Amino acid sequence: MSSAMVKNTLNEMVIHLRYDATILVEKHTGEIVSSKFINPDDLFNCIKSSTTHVGIESGILPENTVFYREEQDGTRRIILKISAGYHDITYYETLYASFPFPAMVFGFVIKADGHISSKKLVIVEDGILRDETKIYSYPFSNVNQYDFEICVGRNRFPEIQELRQLSSLPHLILSMPNNDDYFNLKYNRKGMDYRELLEYMKDKEPCVYYDKVLVEGGLSFSSFIKILKQ
Repeated sequence: MSSAMVKNTLNEMVIHLRYDATILVEKHTGEIVSSKFINPDDLFNCIKSSTTHVGIESGILPENTVFYREEQDGTRRIILKISAGYHDITYYETLYASFPFPAMVFGFVIKADGHISSKKLVIVEDGILRDETKIYSYPFSNVNQYDFEICVGRNRFPEIQELRQLSSLPHLILSMPNNDDYFNLKYNRKGMDYRELLEYMKDKEPCVYYDKVLVEGGLSFSSFIKILKQ
C-alpha cells in the first residue's frame, strides 16, 4: 500500500509501529511523502545491515590465560593458571631451590594506562579449570586471605603495554623474598609455622599439598572471577 501527500518537512524517514502489529514507513523527500507497509523481518534486516559492529581485540594473550575481560574504560582483567610444579623461593636468607608448589591462579587488573592496580593469588585443584573448581588459601606469606591480594612491598612492576608481558609476572612474584607478612598457620592443615612448613614440603611432590596441607576457603573458581571483577 502506498500514498502521497504534501508536507513541509526536512528529508527523513519515519517508522510507525501500529497497534495491529503492522509497520508503516514514511519517506519524506522535500514536500513529498511516500509511505508503505513493510514486513518486520525486512525492517530487522535493514537495521542489522546498517549497524556498525565495533570489536575489541586483546592482542596476543599470555600463555595459560584462562579468563579475560575488557571494560569500556580500557581496564583489563586477566587470570593466568600456573600448573603444579617447582620454583625457586627465598625465605629471609634461605634459598629453597626447586621448591614444590600446587596449581595456582594469578589474577591481574590492568588500567588503560598500563598500571597494574590489583594482583591476586589463590591455589586451585590441579587439572582442567571449571566454574565449580575448588580454591584453597595460599599457605605461605604475602597474600591477604580476605581478598587474595598479593603484597609486593616496595617492588614495582613495569607498565603493561602488551598483555604478553604478564607471562613472566607469576614467576617474578614467586621469586620475591618472603618474610612472615600475612602468614598465618591456620592456613595450613599442619598448623606449622612458615619455616616448619617449608622444611616439611621441600623434598615432597606438589600433590602432597592437597591431602596434607591445603585448607579449603569454601569458594569456587567462579567466585574468584567475581572478586577480580569488583
